[in-house]
Order: sequence, then structure tokens, then C-alpha cells
Amino acid sequence: MPGAEKWKYDFSYRLDFSKKRENLDIFCLTRRARAEARCRQQYAYNPTTKLGKSVIQRGTELPTDEPAHLVSQMDGPKGRGMVRVSVYHRTAPTESHQLIVTFISDNGSEMQIDAGAFFDGVVRVDAFQEMGYRDFLDMFHDKKIKTIVGRDKNAADNMILEAVEKANRWAYEEKNSLKYQIKSLEHKVLNARKKFKAETNIEEKVRIGVDMEEMKNKIADLQFNTFEKQGDTDKEAAKMISQSKRALKHKYELTDIMLCSWEVV
Repeated sequence: MPGAEKWKYDFSYRLDFSKKRENLDIFCLTRRARAEARCRQQYAYNPTTKLGKSVIQRGTELPTDEPAHLVSQMDGPKGRGMVRVSVYHRTAPTESHQLIVTFISDNGSEMQIDAGAFFDGVVRVDAFQEMGYRDFLDMFHDKKIKTIVGRDKNAADNMILEAVEKANRWAYEEKNSLKYQIKSLEHKVLNARKKFKAETNIEEKVRIGVDMEEMKNKIADLQFNTFEKQGDTDKEAAKMISQSKRALKHKYELTDIMLCSWEVV
């Protein structure tokens, strides 16, 4: 195979698209590689697993910096052009990996090609062929990246808004709880005062009077401490919001795997 000496592994093996059992002995060079491929057939590709990380690592450890020309056999129209492959790794607020693949034809138009079928059908790796329209490829690819990043950032921003609303709601309820306690005690004092006036039994009158004084003292304490407690509540809410913003902020890494020319025969 012309140019095959530039690659340690078949291209389809690099990005882990191979699903055909009959191709195992062709694409895999060692017993361990065949075992890994059988494992991949049973489970969907996941770059977060040990196997997935090793596949990505192999894909980036090329023995040469030169790009290549990928010749694939697959169903559908024939053609040629350029392809760019990147790995989008979202690190926060949750972790996720996604392969971003963009094809363009040799006239610069974007091609909707099944990446899995294309890479699974690679039969030959030749020397890179300059097709032109590289700026078009970058434009289409960057647009995909921008869409994915924007989607995830918007989702993270919505999560932050929900966390802020939750913290503010908690603070509001805590402050209202203090006001409710004061209002409730004031209402009890008013009822006790009515009973005190209507009561004719001296001992009962004294007991009611003692209860009223205790409730008045509680009201005074609550009113005196209300400002301080509200300040503490505001500080706690601000702390909750700050922690949520740090934890839920969208973060990601983008790694270009390779840029190649391609051809479907």
C-alpha cells in the first residue's frame, strides 16, 4: 500500500469505528488488538473509557506530521475532498467527549458523509493530495464547533440561573420566616391580652400576664436580631451562588486529531 508505512495502525482502528467482525484480522495487527476490537463491537465507542482514551492516543501519535490521503470503499456517491477531525472534550459542569468530523468536496462544498461508514471502509492510505478550499473546510468545521460549544454553554448558563434562583428563593423564605415568627407572636400576645382583660381568676390572670411578657421578650429579641440574621442569610445565599457559578461554569478542551484528503472509490 503506497504511503502505508506512515501509519502504525489502520485509520479505522485509530478512531475506533470498526464494527465488522470479518475485518478484525485485517485491521488489527496483534492478538491484544483483536481482543480490543471484539470488545469494541459489543459496546458503543466511549472516549472516556480506558480503551477509548488509548484509541484517541494512538490517533494522535503519528510517526510523521504529514497528513495523508484516505481511500475508502462505502455505499453512496463517489467523490473526493478533504476531512478534518477534532475531539471536543467538555470538562465542566459535566464531562463529555464528542468527535467532530467535517467533510468537503474538491469544489469546496460541505459533504454530509457518515463518518463511521467512511472510516470503517478505509482500504488504502496514500500521500496527502492538496485539494484547495482549506478555508472553506475550516469555516464549516469551526461552525460545527461553535454550535456545540454554544449549546453546552447555554445549558450551563441555564443551570447557573436555576442555582441562583434557588439560592435567592431560599434567602427570601428564610427572611419571611423571621417576619412570620414575629407576626405569629404578636397575634398570640393580642389574644392573650383579650383573655387577660376578661379573666376574673387572679391566679389565671397572673399566668396569662407572665406568658405575655415572655412572648413580648421573644418578639423584642427577634426584632433586635432580625437585621443581623438577614445579613447572615444574604451572605449564605451569596456563598451558595458563588459556589454554583464556579461548579457549573462551562469548560472544554478541543484537540485536532487530523486533517486529511479523502476519496471514495
